[in-house]
Amino acid sequence: MTLFIARRLLLAALVTAAAMASMIVMLHLVPGDPVRTMLGSRATPELQAALNARMGLDQPLPVQILRFFGNLLRGDLGTDVFENRPVATIVMEQLPYTLELILASISWSLVLGVLFGVLAAVHPNGVFDRLVGVLSVAVIAAPAFVVSLLSLLLFSVH
Repeated sequence: MTLFIARRLLLAALVTAAAMASMIVMLHLVPGDPVRTMLGSRATPELQAALNARMGLDQPLPVQILRFFGNLLRGDLGTDVFENRPVATIVMEQLPYTLELILASISWSLVLGVLFGVLAAVHPNGVFDRLVGVLSVAVIAAPAFVVSLLSLLLFSVH
């Protein structure tokens, strides 16, 4: 079991690293200049060059990727361009809210899952049992972002 968990963690780390590297590559493939977009109407050539140098966007792509992962291994997530604050600080400020959301979603899933499971088991092959089966398969099969957007629409808008 330990070997299985280690392999899964290694695979998760590799997929995450590939996604991060892809994001850096896509930054260069998207039309337009990200620095000019960040600076807006006050984008003088001097300001653009300074921000390019500060963000390391003036370096070759492989150097940018290696620099990003080197900083990441040291725990340096960079500086927010708009607030000029360390990103790690912003992430840590938002962590309690994220943990609260995780706890609430797990609690709701546990309560509803056990309740619906018991009700479906009490009346096997009934309408409610089939409805719960279809609903659970649909939620599991749907991509997470679709379920989250639909949940936002349902619980925050309506």
